[in-house]
Amino acid sequence: MMRIPRYVTTALLSGLCTAALTGTIVAAGGGNSTAAVYPNPFTEGTVFQLSMPNDARIRISVYDLLGKPIRMLFEGIHPKGNYDVPWDGNDETGKPVIPGMYICVLFSENVAVKSVKVIKIAA
Repeated sequence: MMRIPRYVTTALLSGLCTAALTGTIVAAGGGNSTAAVYPNPFTEGTVFQLSMPNDARIRISVYDLLGKPIRMLFEGIHPKGNYDVPWDGNDETGKPVIPGMYICVLFSENVAVKSVKVIKIAA
């Protein structure tokens, strides 16, 4: 699995990566954006709403704050349109992640184009 370099993680946390030519993933209440993540914070799972203006090869992955890969939610060509991408709060092995902050990153052509922070809280 790919590990995000620390400088990229820092840029993502600082909000320096912005949507480019493909879709958008943003936190709920993120201004005039066309997508959301709900619920956030979450206990059992959350859903990322994705708006794709064009067909594009994308990857949507979840990382912890140290940049360690937690789970890949989607990889492939995604057609134009609006979609819900669920995350059940589990890692790649199916184990529930511990409560804390996670970063969901949208990649297009292996470049991080947008990220959103999500918080898992104890039930």
